[in-house]
Amino acid sequence: MCINLLLTLESAYDIMFTEAAEVLLKDLLLQYDLQQLVDFETHKSGHTIDLVITRQSDTLVQSVSVSEYVSDHRGINCLLNLQKPEYTKRLLNYRKLKSIDLDKFADDVIASPLISNPVTTTHDLTDQYNAVLSQLVNVHAPMQTRHIIDRPAVPWCNQRFIEQKRRRRQLERKWLKSRLTVDHDIFKTQRDLCKRFLTVAKTLYYNEKIKGCGGNQKELFKITNHLTHRKHISNLPTDLPAHAFSAYFIGKIDQIRDDLASNRADPAPPSLSSSRPSPNPTLTTLNPVSEQEIAKIIQSSSPKSCQLDPLPTVMVKNLKTTLAVPITRLINMSLATGEIPDSFKTALITPVLKNESLDSTEKKNYRPISNLPFVSKVAEKVAAARLNSHLEEGKLLESQQSAYKKFHSVETALLKVHNDIMCAVDSKRAAMRQSSSYTHSSHPDLTFVTAFLPVFLRQYMTLGL
Repeated sequence: MCINLLLTLESAYDIMFTEAAEVLLKDLLLQYDLQQLVDFETHKSGHTIDLVITRQSDTLVQSVSVSEYVSDHRGINCLLNLQKPEYTKRLLNYRKLKSIDLDKFADDVIASPLISNPVTTTHDLTDQYNAVLSQLVNVHAPMQTRHIIDRPAVPWCNQRFIEQKRRRRQLERKWLKSRLTVDHDIFKTQRDLCKRFLTVAKTLYYNEKIKGCGGNQKELFKITNHLTHRKHISNLPTDLPAHAFSAYFIGKIDQIRDDLASNRADPAPPSLSSSRPSPNPTLTTLNPVSEQEIAKIIQSSSPKSCQLDPLPTVMVKNLKTTLAVPITRLINMSLATGEIPDSFKTALITPVLKNESLDSTEKKNYRPISNLPFVSKVAEKVAAARLNSHLEEGKLLESQQSAYKKFHSVETALLKVHNDIMCAVDSKRAAMRQSSSYTHSSHPDLTFVTAFLPVFLRQYMTLGL
């Protein structure tokens, strides 16, 4: 995107007074690929005081001319090559989800086979859930298509400001018609009033937006980027198709697993049927989940959706009481049979460049960000709650762990280390900190850790899993 540059200023000294000053200014402008377009006198003293500067490569200024004296300066007229931007038209596919009657939608869900005649296998029930909800969405909010024109949004423009603009335009037309000084003064007063209204409207709008962010840093950065005209530009190269990224990430995982398996001293996986008793309580089954628990998880979940969802997450949250029934049945069936539907393991992957300075044509410079279906996330939370309950009841959690632990964070870890050091110093004992990190020699650019299952089986067995 090319941005034109135009500088209009009054020189602090007379550049035409001496040839040396004129040459000095021209050399300075040439260093920055600039040019000064006023080559005639602009002041009553007969010298050039007012300047118009632009880039040498810009075609913004078509011509520069001079008018009669306004005060002790002449008026400088610039004919600019300005064109009204052409708004782009695009085809938009959309659904009127907000117009859906939630009560009727809930009644249709209850009357559907998903509630009245559910299937009996985990995979089939998942397919039935997706099919029924997709069909109902198509009935209540069918896909529509229309051509729209992308126009710049002006969200801070309120009705009061529009009325002041309309009044300003009326007074301008009146002055242009009469050419009376009094009409000109009235127009300038209204023009200044519109400027103040514009400033106040923008200030109030963005103040409310910033206050509404609360502690959400992500939303705050969005507002900052909008105010500074920063736009996110995708770094994904067009010559790298989706299947190329998929094959690369899968191959990377397979390679890591092979390297871990080959570097183990004992490549044989431990036997799960070992007769050695575990010193800790074992977790043999996962307790079924209730509809109330599912409704609570749905309500506390993030409203983000995945394109693989048959129903937007916002609607699932609004229909949590009705949809809790099939979701509870589906998750309980998965817990009882130990089967995870394929759709739960299917995610949309977005490759994200690790650093803006890296080569965007190299697949190794990307990290995969996955987005799973909503019901899959609910099932994960249910299983995690039962696993954490088992670890807490058996007192199997590491007391010194701070990561991925409730009410713990980096702050608690730092407080623990700081407290231990201070206690050691107070007791006149030596204190030493040792840290270690893992970097695989053949994979120094790892962005996620993937291990072969046998590496951790022994540790799992000691926890009774």
